[in-house]
Amino acid sequence: MGWKRQIQIIIVSVVLISMTVGCATPRIQPVDPQMFLSTEMAFIKDGVTTREEVSLKLGVPTAQLEGDRILMYQFRADSNGKWQLVSPKFRGNLRDWERGTMSLVLVFEGGGVLKKHSTVVSK
Repeated sequence: MGWKRQIQIIIVSVVLISMTVGCATPRIQPVDPQMFLSTEMAFIKDGVTTREEVSLKLGVPTAQLEGDRILMYQFRADSNGKWQLVSPKFRGNLRDWERGTMSLVLVFEGGGVLKKHSTVVSK
């Protein structure tokens, strides 16, 4: 077998291995949203936390409803089971959000103080 044939076999092998690795489906660890809220989101307290505090710590929300009375943030669990804030993707003048596996919903009173919060986990 000539050296050209050996190089072709190596290149084809590398391409096939790369394609196989690239198609692997990541495994998402089940993560307890309540544990997430009690650790990373411990600053969120009904009747205490302000809209400004949330915006400073979490940034731009995924969605704003009823003006800015209701804010929603999306999170995704990484392969280690740690929740990560899903950041927006910008396409031209439009903002597009990736899909999250958990949404944090925050409802504020008229004065900007958090009235209640909850998580919604997609299965």
